Amino acid sequence: EGGRVKKYELTEETKEWYGRKLCRIRALRGFGNIKAGDLGGWIEGEKNLSHDDACWVFGSARVYDSALVCGSARVRAEDEIVSRGHIVVIQSEPYNITVTPTRIGVGCKDFTPDQLDEAFYDCLAEEVGWIKAMTEMALAKVLDAV
Repeated sequence: EGGRVKKYELTEETKEWYGRKLCRIRALRGFGNIKAGDLGGWIEGEKNLSHDDACWVFGSARVYDSALVCGSARVRAEDEIVSRGHIVVIQSEPYNITVTPTRIGVGCKDFTPDQLDEAFYDCLAEEVGWIKAMTEMALAKVLDAV
């Protein structure tokens, strides 16, 4: 891939998830607190996780369809990220987040994209950093698709 050093590989370990084949990932090099050889979560393909920066998918987390994890985003535990068209859904504890070009739904509250900071400081005080990064990425993706 043009001289870029890959940070992970798709392993032979696979599972079916809603009709999609997901592969477990393994780190090829160390970055952040990830060591070479560490197993990660499940992605449908390399289109779902950037080889750049410190982003990672952990444990049993799943990323598929046209969703992309990049930057410093960390997808953890039972999180699930799926993107279909102009909607990205981040299924996470303590709230599910739905991002469209005109709306960000956090739990049962709705916000406009310009209320992003308010949405996260209101709802997710201790987890605000990584979930806000994921939502900013999702918002950029759906706005680019419009």
